[in-house]
Order: sequence, then structure tokens, then C-alpha cells
Amino acid sequence: MKTEHGKLDSNLRLDYALSHHGMITGNIIIEADGELYLHGMCCKDLMIKKGGKAFVYGTVIGNVLNDGGYLEVYGVINGYLRSVDGETEIDEKAIVKHS
Repeated sequence: MKTEHGKLDSNLRLDYALSHHGMITGNIIIEADGELYLHGMCCKDLMIKKGGKAFVYGTVIGNVLNDGGYLEVYGVINGYLRSVDGETEIDEKAIVKHS
């Protein structure tokens, strides 16, 4: 697994495992075989495609779409959470502003 700290000023497409501690200013798309452990902030939207995995410990400012992947939320989703397909788990202490 790759670990990154700091700010990323672009969109991100993942097909590998990443633990990110910092800020991503663009959208994040998690492809098949991609895994994201978000300990920081996503300033736009997060989308999990079939076969992808996301673990949100930090904050997503935009919307989150689970389109066939696996999602666990422990932190904050400021936008909408939409689960079209796949599996979504929301911790009792997590905050989802719009559902």
C-alpha cells in the first residue's frame, strides 16, 4: 500500500491501494482493484466503481457514490451518499449530512 501526505491539486483515479493523509482538491474515482483509506479531505466527489474499496475516516466535502464497490464511512460526508450497488457500511459515529 502506498501512503501519501500533503495536498494533491488534481483529480485522482485509483487502481491501487492508497492511504492518503492530507487534501485532494479534485474528484476521486476508485476503479476495480483500487482501495482508498482517506484520513484527510476530499474537496469534491468520491465514486467507488465495481471492485473498488473506500474507507472514509476523514471528510468528503462533495457527494459519495457507491456504484458497485465496498464503502465504509467513519468520518464525515458533507454532501449526499448514494449507494446504487455494492456494499455500504456507516459507523454509528459517522456524519452524513444528506442521505
